[in-house]
Amino acid sequence: MARWDVLFELITDVPSSQALTTRLAAYRDTREAPPMAPPESPPQSQSPVTIVPDADVLAADLLGVGAARRALDPFRSHQWLQVYSSPVILSDADALISYFGDELLASAWEHRARDWVHLENHHEDDHPALACAYRSGAQHILSLDQQLLSAGAGAHLGRKLSISVREPEAFANLFEPASFYALVHDDEYCGPDSDPHE
Repeated sequence: MARWDVLFELITDVPSSQALTTRLAAYRDTREAPPMAPPESPPQSQSPVTIVPDADVLAADLLGVGAARRALDPFRSHQWLQVYSSPVILSDADALISYFGDELLASAWEHRARDWVHLENHHEDDHPALACAYRSGAQHILSLDQQLLSAGAGAHLGRKLSISVREPEAFANLFEPASFYALVHDDEYCGPDSDPHE
């Protein structure tokens, strides 16, 4: 299994965030549902130290787009922070990486990503990031989708779920590991416990 830093070094062309979101929307509009979908995961209790990066952010992290890597590095360097995903999100990210990179890179990335994230199953017709956050209990979604990030979407979500949706840059600027650590631990925060690029 390839290290993160090895995968990062393979990137030669960096697409724009708009190119990622446009391609993801087009892919999701034409994606066919699998003939046998796994049963949905039961909803879990919400946790403030969990996030769901949508497929565009996962691809942006690998491809070096914007602040995605800066937002996700803390979740690689702290084992008590958890990243949730779903087979649908990983498949979508794989398709983006194949399109903007190549299939070998996408395959190596997915193998590494599956070892990092916690997987939840959800209905194919649901918005992948929202459904995964609901099933996993994640309180944070990272996305580049302006529709999902809009004030209207936020107000609608706020009436149903306690979930924040932010762009990677906004999340990275606000995120402080020590503050998050204090939400779920009684002892003092001692810093990162893992190499984020291993």
